[in-house]
Amino acid sequence: MNGHERGWSVLRSHSQPAPAGHGEPGSPLVLAPHHHHHQHAHPHAHGPGGNLLHPSVICAFLAGQRGSSSEDDGDGGGALDAARGKGKAARDRRPAKGATGGGGGGGGAAAAGSRGGPARGLTRTLARLLRRTVFAAAAAGLVAGGAAAGRLLHANYLATLDDRASLVARVEGLSRALEKSSARAASAEAERDASAARSRELSSALEAANARAAAAAGESAEVARLNMALQRRLEAAEARADRAAAAAGGGHNHVQCGTRLREMETRVAGLERENAALRGGRSG
Repeated sequence: MNGHERGWSVLRSHSQPAPAGHGEPGSPLVLAPHHHHHQHAHPHAHGPGGNLLHPSVICAFLAGQRGSSSEDDGDGGGALDAARGKGKAARDRRPAKGATGGGGGGGGAAAAGSRGGPARGLTRTLARLLRRTVFAAAAAGLVAGGAAAGRLLHANYLATLDDRASLVARVEGLSRALEKSSARAASAEAERDASAARSRELSSALEAANARAAAAAGESAEVARLNMALQRRLEAAEARADRAAAAAGGGHNHVQCGTRLREMETRVAGLERENAALRGGRSG
């Protein structure tokens, strides 16, 4: 017989009504009025026609239900034997008919004392089951909390990876933009250097042009001075020719003066052509 069958057989064997009155072992269980420790644990024990079982029977039933392991089977069998032995001892101590009320009260107290041990065992069993239930619930809560925390950490890790990928893409874009800016800055610097070189060339050309202009101005002043000198010489020659003609008063002298005058005019024209050619060459 396994643990479950033994537990149910205990319940069936102790659930039959006894021919005696309430409070006797073997009959439907009603706790003694003076057993205050378990009075509140069974609030319906004093009702009329109560069909409650003896605590030892309940302990034996629970021990039989837990009889899957060898240790629990041993405990259940011991509890069942103890319950049966206590029930037999209580029946042996049952007072005969016509006994006084005091004797009945003593028998009830002895029966309540005999039922105290299994009741405490039931209390310990229930407390142990409660602790196991609480521990199991706490472990389940911890597992659920750990799973939720793991999912949260995984989501945060994925978000961090996405942020890192976007950051890497932004850094690469900024690097490309920086390279383009550097290339544009280099080309702008090269253009600036070329512009500075052209500016220096233009400055040199301007200085050379200014020098040529200054030289041309000096030459022009020299040409003007020569022209003035030629003009004065021409005027002086004309004056001498006029005086010579006036002093001679003859035709021959007049012819010679005219010839000399034409020669001087020719020389002056040649000088003017040379001055004009010189001015044209300087201006070119």
